[in-house]
Amino acid sequence: MNEKPRDSDSPAPRSRLAADPSVEPLMDRLACLQAELDDTRRQLALAQRLQRRPEHRIIDFVGSSPLAQEVKRQARRVAQSDAPVLLMGEPGTGKSLLAHAIHAASRRAAQPLVTVRVSAVPAALLDEELFGPSPDRAPRADDSFAGRLQLADGGTLFLDEIGDLPLALQAKLLHVLRSQEMPMPGGWTSRTVNVRLIASTRRDLADMVRRGCFRADLYYGLHVLPIRVPPLRERIEDIEALVEVLLEDLARRGGLPPKSLGASALAALQRRRWPGNVRELRDLLEQAFLAGSSPVLTAADLAPLMAAATVVADARSGPTAAAMEVGERPAVAMPAGSGNVGEAWLPTQGRSGAEAGAALRVGPWTPGSMAALPLSPRRPEEPSRVDPVQSALPSEDAAAPATLSARKAQLEREAIANALRRTKGNRVAAARLLAISRATLYEKLARWPELGRRSD
Repeated sequence: MNEKPRDSDSPAPRSRLAADPSVEPLMDRLACLQAELDDTRRQLALAQRLQRRPEHRIIDFVGSSPLAQEVKRQARRVAQSDAPVLLMGEPGTGKSLLAHAIHAASRRAAQPLVTVRVSAVPAALLDEELFGPSPDRAPRADDSFAGRLQLADGGTLFLDEIGDLPLALQAKLLHVLRSQEMPMPGGWTSRTVNVRLIASTRRDLADMVRRGCFRADLYYGLHVLPIRVPPLRERIEDIEALVEVLLEDLARRGGLPPKSLGASALAALQRRRWPGNVRELRDLLEQAFLAGSSPVLTAADLAPLMAAATVVADARSGPTAAAMEVGERPAVAMPAGSGNVGEAWLPTQGRSGAEAGAALRVGPWTPGSMAALPLSPRRPEEPSRVDPVQSALPSEDAAAPATLSARKAQLEREAIANALRRTKGNRVAAARLLAISRATLYEKLARWPELGRRSD
């Protein structure tokens, strides 16, 4: 039986060509043409990236108020430098937009912008996420993994919420930024990196430095070009322009007919404090845009959505949220007689507004305070026959709700009642209007069954 010769027994065509001296110049010429073609492709790709409109531009920070104009002026100025930039402001004010816009307006625009959301990465993983494999261990086969600093080489590294960076990594980051070198696995060699740093924070870093929670040398290194991004409540005159831009964007992205805002709705938006800033404004407009059927949004369309958002805002503005903003351990409520500084811990259900306000006190955290907390509220001696939500609200002669929880319950109940009235008792539509799940709505209705009875 005849067998075909193996591939190894027959010389490859290229080998025969290479063996021919007359073909060798043609092969060299072909290799040069291939290299020129690859270089031309790279240049065309770079030119396309430069000509393409960046996703974020400084002009996209909407507003003509003096504060907004000053932010844009500072952003244009710092874009011309390679010095570190620190963006300071509350969540939702547009710090991320400005970071991308500053990079797009800089001479590093053709190079990568690498973002690290520090608060979203577990502390145990942040080291390798930023710097790659540890230089203290022996090299391994999987050391091809590159840290974000290495990926940003030649471009910009954006550290979102740098105030959440652990102290140990603050020192390491400062060393890399100063020396522009990163140690490689094994510790024998280092790699040069050329990175421009943009950082943002919602925290008071100067106060954190005073309390020893943030390194002073890193703070001064970041504070070379600081930009304070003002909250929306300080530039109310920009809300009208923001609404126009946001509604146009919602219509374009959803492929829906455009909508406008009525004068009464605009006045309602301008009276609001906006604790969530521009992000909260966008979320509210998106809910109203999708829920309303009229081409003009009115104050009636926004009222239940604003009431529901107020509940969340009140929860964020409580003592725990305020403590977390400055990086402190949140305070806890402590029972009397536990050996800790604090007032009696008592349930608020079945009490008047004034009693509910006096029942709960917040004291400083101590190691023994958590163990002393009861696992569940103690019931009153006699069962209350009144609605616990109404009993927690202030009496008619009271000036204002005594506790945050009472105010939250009142606003939450009103928002659900308004949504059920607007949807004529349709619970699915009411849940969609409130931007909550049906299960959450049913849970609330179980707490206030009279709302469900009136809506049926």
